[in-house]
Parts: sequence; C-alpha cells; structure tokens
Amino acid sequence: MPMTRTRSSTIRLAPARSPDSSTTNRFDGGATLASLPKQDDVLLELGYFIAAVKLTPVVQWTNRDIADVTKGDEKHWSVGLNYWWAGQNANVKAAYSRITPFGQPNQNEFHRSAPAVLLLADRDN
Repeated sequence: MPMTRTRSSTIRLAPARSPDSSTTNRFDGGATLASLPKQDDVLLELGYFIAAVKLTPVVQWTNRDIADVTKGDEKHWSVGLNYWWAGQNANVKAAYSRITPFGQPNQNEFHRSAPAVLLLADRDN
C-alpha cells in the first residue's frame, strides 16, 4: 500500500507575497512506509512583510498527534526574522524554536538559513 495523504487543506490568510498560512495534514505510511505512523499534523505560520526594510517577522506553531499512542506527539513553536535582500531570489532567515515532545525533555533550537542562489544575467549575444 503506497503512502497516502488522506486529508490536506491550506488556508491563505494574506496576499501571496506573505508567508501567512494554516495547514492540516493526515499521513499514513501503511505497509509500504511502516515507520511513518498514522498522524495528524497542524501548522500555523504568521508573518508580516515590511517592505521599507525588507524584513518579515514570523511566528510559527505546529502540532503532531500520532494516532492511538502518545509516543511521538509534540508541539513546536518558533519566532524568527526573514531578510529579503533580493526578494525570493536571495534571503536570510533565522528563528528560535521550542520543541515540547510528549513525555520527553523540552528542546531549544536556533535555525538560520541562507540559500545558495545562482543568478544569471540575461545577455544578448
């Protein structure tokens, strides 16, 4: 049985340039991917693009609920800042996260990313 995604929905809360969204997913690895348990995942991300300074403060909350067991359940929240120096082509993102796994010690993380981008000039030769 192939991996199935039985339910998924995304709600846009703002114009397309803004990362604000809410997503709900249900995953079930079945027999093919037995290590992927049946679970319901929820993601809520809010941000606001400040054009004058090319910054987006971002807040994110996620919840993972593994069906029929509590092992693997977790809540995760983060706050961060994105800098868009060349729009979607080049940006830097950083965030502090708090992960609360059920029955395990809480974890703190700091994330940063700067994607490598190759920009090619349009040349008329």
